[in-house]
Amino acid sequence: MRTKALVVGSVAYDVVFEVYNIFRDEVVLEQNQLKGMSMMLTAKNKQIFFGGTGGNIAYGLGLLAAEPLLFSVVGGDFAADYQAHLENYGVELKLVDKPDEFTATFYAVSDQRKEQIGIFQPNTHGDYMDAIRLEDRLRKTDFAEIKVAIFAPGTGISMRNHMQQLRTAAGSAPVIIFDPSQVLSIFFTPELLKECLSMSNIFIGNETEIAQLQQLLEMPLSAIFDIGLGHIIETMGQEGSMIYTKKAKQHVKPHTANQFVEQTGAGDAYRAGFIKGLLDNKSIEECCDLGSFMGARNVETAGGQKYRLVN
Repeated sequence: MRTKALVVGSVAYDVVFEVYNIFRDEVVLEQNQLKGMSMMLTAKNKQIFFGGTGGNIAYGLGLLAAEPLLFSVVGGDFAADYQAHLENYGVELKLVDKPDEFTATFYAVSDQRKEQIGIFQPNTHGDYMDAIRLEDRLRKTDFAEIKVAIFAPGTGISMRNHMQQLRTAAGSAPVIIFDPSQVLSIFFTPELLKECLSMSNIFIGNETEIAQLQQLLEMPLSAIFDIGLGHIIETMGQEGSMIYTKKAKQHVKPHTANQFVEQTGAGDAYRAGFIKGLLDNKSIEECCDLGSFMGARNVETAGGQKYRLVN
């Protein structure tokens, strides 16, 4: 019986600096043209959180008692603290361990307007994700249990390869969510993008990523569905979600956060809620609603894995 979610994505440490500055005030314009860019910022504090797209999504699913499978690659530092944290929330770890190397790291600088600049240092995730295979850690019984799989940002090659491996091992039964996020414009050619879309049921992204999808393929959204997708989900933060099908679109209202602390991992929390809805056979609208609820809970705390399920 298929009851499990497979999460394929990065596991990382998030190093977050909050600065006294406002980024916009540091940009010097002359006659509405950028004169130069050389920011010198002063940090108020430094915080280290558990993160990575895969880690964040798996954590959210763990909060929802979904007991997800998490496939990724980590370094020797992971076992010191991160491993026990995920296992405590019921995440089943299917990780390739490189004990002599470092887990990926995301560096974020957040200003007084809560706007962010981020840098991702892939480390083991960048060095090995293309080469490792789902079969390296997943058993036949695991493949037989997968109902939903999300492929979060890796490289274009790794995402394509892992989708192919899942389809080969589990056939057409699992619902595949294609979630390339910020790497869409970096690692994908139109041909590689079409390969991934042809194996996917759902594409999820924000306004920028939806626009990049159309630009890369030189197609309107309505034509992209002919490649194989059933739904495209546009996440819009405080404005909710938009569901696109070949012939229609539907807006789903947002949930409101009780307070706004910062937004690291909010999109991943949304995806966790969305996937849990699919696991529970909810409608796409209900999946988006649960995703929005999770995103609202996420922004009430700092970091991608500190929030709890309280209204």
